[in-house]
Amino acid sequence: MKNEKEILKILKKENKTKNIKKHDRIMVLFEIKKVKSNLGIINGKYYREDELIYQGSIVLPLEKNPNQKTIWDQLNIDETKDFGFLLDSKKDSFGKIFNDFIKRSFKEGKVQDFLKG
Repeated sequence: MKNEKEILKILKKENKTKNIKKHDRIMVLFEIKKVKSNLGIINGKYYREDELIYQGSIVLPLEKNPNQKTIWDQLNIDETKDFGFLLDSKKDSFGKIFNDFIKRSFKEGKVQDFLKG
């Protein structure tokens, strides 16, 4: 990701949470890239505070729909766009749920329901 440090800095600056010590600061960055005219990739990074916890990618087919333009249509081949979001959550809430989701998915070899139940 070209703008990774800049995006992290902006997210932290723009999201001021009171009592931050009681919260986990979770940041997720996405980079979308058009690999071919019919193929795109989304690279993602999951940070807790300033520590990179997970990173991964997904390759997607890009289907053409003349009636509906998407962000992929705006990209040239090998061009990227970066996005990010920040979430301050109570400790052991969202972060724990997300980590449990990832662990169950890998353990059982399939994508799980987000909430166990």
